[in-house]
Amino acid sequence: MLSVNTYNLQKDFPVDLPLMENVASLFCAKHCPSAISLDITFVDEEKSALLHGQYFNDKTPTDCMTFPVDTPESSEAVLGEIVICPSVAKKQAQEHKTYYKKEIARYLVHGLLHMLGYEDMTQQQQSIIRAQEDLFFTHLLEKKPLINKCLYAL
Repeated sequence: MLSVNTYNLQKDFPVDLPLMENVASLFCAKHCPSAISLDITFVDEEKSALLHGQYFNDKTPTDCMTFPVDTPESSEAVLGEIVICPSVAKKQAQEHKTYYKKEIARYLVHGLLHMLGYEDMTQQQQSIIRAQEDLFFTHLLEKKPLINKCLYAL
């Protein structure tokens, strides 16, 4: 059984931690059922920039960073940690004219796809990972409409 641990280390924007735990659990049940542990941490722009600089040599805040531990195929895989910056999500949601919670959930799914081995360095890879994100949200709409509805709440 997957244990999803969420940590909200920022105070700028509200984060629906139970909703994000549900999204992660549903994704993992479908795509990596042997996973036993996942950490999701929400940080402010300052911490995002610090981590981005330390691990990716870019000192600007970013939307989502993934720090995998085990491969998802491992028995009893400890997936690792996904770090999300709600401040960046809020800006991107406004820019893309979408809902803030949906944007946060998209970053979470994006990070989980990275843990499954998907990359986004080229235009083709970006198209593939985006299609996988969309496929998951279509699945969510069909299988868990109440959770999906929560992503569109203000």
